[in-house]
Amino acid sequence: RRGHDGRGALSPGAHPPFFACYLVVSLDPRRAGKSYVGFTANPPRRLAQHNGALANGAKYTSSLRPCDMIFIVSGFTSKVQALQFEWAWQHPVTARATRKSALERGVTNASTSPAKKTQLMCLMLGLAPWKHMTLRVDVLSMHARGMYDKYASGVVPAHVDVRQSTMRDVKALVDDALGDDAEAHDYDEDALNVAGDGECTPSCGLSASGQSGMGVCASCGRELAAGRAAVGCGACGARAHAACMARHFFTNAGERAKTWSSKLIPEDGPCPSCSVAMSWGQAVAAARARRRRRGAENVAPLARVDEQCSPGGAHSSGNMSMAKKAKLTPSVSSVEKERARIRAWRDEEWFDAEAAREDEDDEEELVLSVV
Repeated sequence: RRGHDGRGALSPGAHPPFFACYLVVSLDPRRAGKSYVGFTANPPRRLAQHNGALANGAKYTSSLRPCDMIFIVSGFTSKVQALQFEWAWQHPVTARATRKSALERGVTNASTSPAKKTQLMCLMLGLAPWKHMTLRVDVLSMHARGMYDKYASGVVPAHVDVRQSTMRDVKALVDDALGDDAEAHDYDEDALNVAGDGECTPSCGLSASGQSGMGVCASCGRELAAGRAAVGCGACGARAHAACMARHFFTNAGERAKTWSSKLIPEDGPCPSCSVAMSWGQAVAAARARRRRRGAENVAPLARVDEQCSPGGAHSSGNMSMAKKAKLTPSVSSVEKERARIRAWRDEEWFDAEAAREDEDDEEELVLSVV
């Protein structure tokens, strides 16, 4: 897919996509207590496939028709992250991240009741690595809301964005993902490396913020520059390098850090500026919200590319070679071509067969790295 590497991770400069896991339940009284967990990049289209309105729905759900989607978990920054969540949600006893907690609560790989799947979803949102991510849960029915409230108390982290939604709201979320210019970052356990001397440094897996001159790190005092990803505080607005904030959390935790599930990603800690306690997920969410606000204010419309690349525009220069100007022209036309393709997809070809085949392939992909 355009803008992504082989693992489905976001490439520099690409728009963040929409990756989600979902829970579908049967509305047939004879199939009461049956559910299905899946992955998709387009929940409305996927629900239509499960109900037989479109081709390529999962074979298992043909016996559940009519069915309804009651939970959607999104906010994953790569396809791999979402597929790992789906695998653990389907196989809680097989997945190492969920095995112990699932067995303690009587949840098995064969559990298909909506209540058990809801309990497992809430449990997973509070386990590493997912509790460190800025995930969103869309609840699509009042009955589902009742189940969520029953199992989420004291389990789901406060930074998880839980919303009572409709499928129309979800469709808007999918559409917005095509034009959202906010950057996506992986703040998972591969994103931070610990050197032999205990120094915590960002690895190549942690994307740069791409914003220079945005103040100084509240922990180390150095400038927040491109090449160093930042997290933040939602209370005072302070920002810090991700590695510096992680080190600050571990230092303040002391012996308590030995009980944490990860030796690389901290659970929680105080803001280095205002000392307000927050979880690592809240620190990531605060920085992401800031990037989105600044992106909305500072990103120029695509239409201005033509002005910048035209004679007299921002790129115009008396000593610019003709060859350099020629290189700019194809990029402008390709941008317009891509915009037209996206517009046609959104307005007319939303349920195209090619995208449907992609979802079918995604259903069959095995994610062995979490087992």
